[in-house]
Amino acid sequence: MLLKEEDDANFLFFAVPTAGDFLQMVQFLFDDKVAFLWNATELFDNILVFITFFDITQYFGDIITWNLFLLLFYGYVAIIFIIIVDIIYVSISFNRKQFTSLWPLIFLRNFVNMAVTFLFLPISESLLSMIDCQFNVEAQQYVHTVYPDIICYVGTHLIHTIFSVGFTAVFVIISLIVAINYFETRMSSPNILARSNSRAEVCFIMNKIVLQLVFMVVGNTWILVLTSFFGALTLAYYYLYDDAYYNRMVAQFYKILSLLYLWSCSILVVLKILEGVDYSGGAVVWASAIPFIVIFSWGFSRNSLKTLTKNQIKFESARELIDHTRFVLQLMEYHKKDKQSYLVLVGYMQKHKIVCPQPDCPLKVTTPKIRNLENEEKKEWETKLLQVIDRMYESGINKFRLSVRLRIMYAFFLLEKMNNKKKALEELTIAENLKPSFEDEFLIYRYKKIIDENLDEQNSGENEGEVDIV
Repeated sequence: MLLKEEDDANFLFFAVPTAGDFLQMVQFLFDDKVAFLWNATELFDNILVFITFFDITQYFGDIITWNLFLLLFYGYVAIIFIIIVDIIYVSISFNRKQFTSLWPLIFLRNFVNMAVTFLFLPISESLLSMIDCQFNVEAQQYVHTVYPDIICYVGTHLIHTIFSVGFTAVFVIISLIVAINYFETRMSSPNILARSNSRAEVCFIMNKIVLQLVFMVVGNTWILVLTSFFGALTLAYYYLYDDAYYNRMVAQFYKILSLLYLWSCSILVVLKILEGVDYSGGAVVWASAIPFIVIFSWGFSRNSLKTLTKNQIKFESARELIDHTRFVLQLMEYHKKDKQSYLVLVGYMQKHKIVCPQPDCPLKVTTPKIRNLENEEKKEWETKLLQVIDRMYESGINKFRLSVRLRIMYAFFLLEKMNNKKKALEELTIAENLKPSFEDEFLIYRYKKIIDENLDEQNSGENEGEVDIV
């Protein structure tokens, strides 16, 4: 994978495939096994055609014959095989620190982005469709659900099954590893997809694979409906409460989509409860409430003023401190463009001067004034506020010594805002010895390597531009 500091994702190119990704999830709610619950009108049937238009499995059988299906199936197998070979090549080249060509890196970087988002379901569904079989009572054997002439688990189909299970497992593992590790964590990054963690993305992928397996194997409607609902509930929790994305528009977009998906699953649960009732208004209620869900999601933000109104000195958990400092840093980033952020930041600084118990508090020494001076490299108020945040981190680390995430975030702060690479490296080294999770362990390894290389470049007087290859 290749991560570059200059990397910048356009919001439109992000929003369209992401919306399509969630739309593919909604398609499960209109699967043939649960579609009858909607008791929809003819008008809603037309909307349903649009929603399920990109569901590739609906074209199996009628439009895509068995031979075409085999061609598509082994085409995806070939792509995954190429990815595996590419990963091996990149790993070997990285260990030897010698790349004869960069195009394998560029291909891997671009494809994995698509593979874990809007291409995940088409690829995994096509692979898993090979083993979508059912028992034929008359023939006393398993036949393919879509292609009933194909006998399952014997002859060549047994070979297809091995490829299906094996490459699906490899594809899911690669996707999860990419989701866990392949993301920008620095707030100063120009990449609008930069975030503090990847729990929501991992949850999203797990939702996709679980729904595929459940809808393929299970026939009980209650299990299908509740699996969809609890999956949507978990997804909404991570996008709304965990709120990992730094960019406001990206975070808000995910909140809208996750709430819409949760609303759709909730309606399906209600319709299942009312299954025995002659009620056909579920689809109307679902569609008519969508605008209100969007409006509601705009006002839903965990990073609200409550984050700042809490005691600025005493924090009950490392998570509170991380959220607090993150919001202050975001206000510092947005104050030039957003008047509300400007006013909140001024109020925060004035309050801190009052509640700070330290006589040498940086904000008490001088009275900083926020000015938009483009020719001033470092404004006085910004320097003082960064010193305050630095003290908050130091105090928090003394209190929550075993918090790996707090030390990692402090290291990022030292690296980005204070330009203190040596101390950031020390914090990452300490965090490495505190039994971090796989995600945190990878972040520590990656940024320790970046800092080490930067320090080596400074000592040697070379600077070829920072390239982060993992």
